[in-house]
Amino acid sequence: MNLKRPPALRLLLLLLLAFSAPAEVAQAQEELIMSISTQSERINIYQSTGILVQLTNRAGEPVVGQEVTFITDLGTVEPDPAVTGVHGEVWVTFIAASQTGVSHITASAGGVSETIEVTVAVLAFQWIVFVFPCLLGLFGIAGAAGLFQRHTKKAKQKE
Repeated sequence: MNLKRPPALRLLLLLLLAFSAPAEVAQAQEELIMSISTQSERINIYQSTGILVQLTNRAGEPVVGQEVTFITDLGTVEPDPAVTGVHGEVWVTFIAASQTGVSHITASAGGVSETIEVTVAVLAFQWIVFVFPCLLGLFGIAGAAGLFQRHTKKAKQKE
């Protein structure tokens, strides 16, 4: 007994396979994969660090011309928004303000987002340059030196 599919049914199956496979491949390539990194995980107040965002599709190809927006809870990101270049990358600058703490920087594009943390602190050198001269004028040499020692001990204990 020889069962053959009618030619119309074979044609219909071939058409369904031909048009459904490229759509699935195109959809898989359009799904974005994002990675985010920073040049420095710890910076002083009023300083900046570079942030790199890389976008690829599931096939590993760079996504070119995609707008990336940024949100941060301490400081600012410039430029915002930014657009990926020929390698699917965008470099922006995170600029810390006067507030210390852990800044959460979130990049978003095409329905995906990633967050990175940068710690903003007052390091000992900055304390010496900006605060110590003021204390010297107010408390004299002995008083300012005592305050400086207490401050640096507390800062070392926190680290």
